[in-house]
Amino acid sequence: MREAKYLHLTGVDVSAEQVELARHLGLENVHCQEIEAFLEAVPDNTYGVVIAFDILEHFTKPDLLALMEKLHRVLAPDGRLIVHVPNGEGLFAGTVFHGDLTHELAFTRSSLRQLAGAASFRVLEVKEDVPIAHGLRSLVRLLIWRVGSFFLRLMAAAETGEGFRDKPMSQNLLAVLVRD
Repeated sequence: MREAKYLHLTGVDVSAEQVELARHLGLENVHCQEIEAFLEAVPDNTYGVVIAFDILEHFTKPDLLALMEKLHRVLAPDGRLIVHVPNGEGLFAGTVFHGDLTHELAFTRSSLRQLAGAASFRVLEVKEDVPIAHGLRSLVRLLIWRVGSFFLRLMAAAETGEGFRDKPMSQNLLAVLVRD
């Protein structure tokens, strides 16, 4: 984030180990506390971007709606909320959802749109979280993913009649929401 010229960075995590790791990596403004309590102390319209990776799935539906209202409040108008959540449509949805006893929810493209609308956000983009090539091993993973997911998408399209390229098959989804 600093390389992209974001200068006022704040981190929040309930895990003391994760907070210590972030501080070890040079991030000073990191807080060890529940996200709801942290957000309650933040003034309105404070942030241009909030990144919520692997957070939303840990809330019950009523608690998630309350969290989304708090996130909406602290974001500036047209601010972005970037989320990373388990993909309920994906091939390994059960593995991710049931792989962590604290997961309450998994999301689909449709449920993310419903959540966004209920919290006065609009969805800018939803996409799969696919392997990224940054070396030979990860390039091989990416190639296997592309070939394998081709056939899985073909099967999904045959079953549902849905667009071939539309079906996200990855374990997780990335979404960008915009505050209305």
